Amino acid sequence: MSRPLSALPGGTLVFVDANIFVYGLLRESAECAEFIERCRKEKVAGVTTNEVIGDVCHRLMVKEALDSGLISRPAAAALKGKHDAIRGMRTYGELTARLLRWNLAILPSHAPGTTPPKASESGTGY
Repeated sequence: MSRPLSALPGGTLVFVDANIFVYGLLRESAECAEFIERCRKEKVAGVTTNEVIGDVCHRLMVKEALDSGLISRPAAAALKGKHDAIRGMRTYGELTARLLRWNLAILPSHAPGTTPPKASESGTGY
């Protein structure tokens, strides 16, 4: 059984995956937004990877394109050939830049030990 992110004790080192960032940045989850704020204020130590940041950026781009009517389905393939319109989008880049300014440890691509344990393996329930 998983526990809420707010139950993480202060000072905990925690791997942050793309869903937490996307739901928090888009304010689709108050729990994720509050957790990100705890990471930003270094109340918990958030760690992520370059791959996760890239995934977040991509997902934010697709969401912005969908919301603006540029694409009709949430799929990367729907963006193909729409280079000029993509260059005109701003929100996904601003949100990604905001994420990069937070107090997070961003591990390099394919760094040893960057694969987070499954909740059932870590014993934390998160």
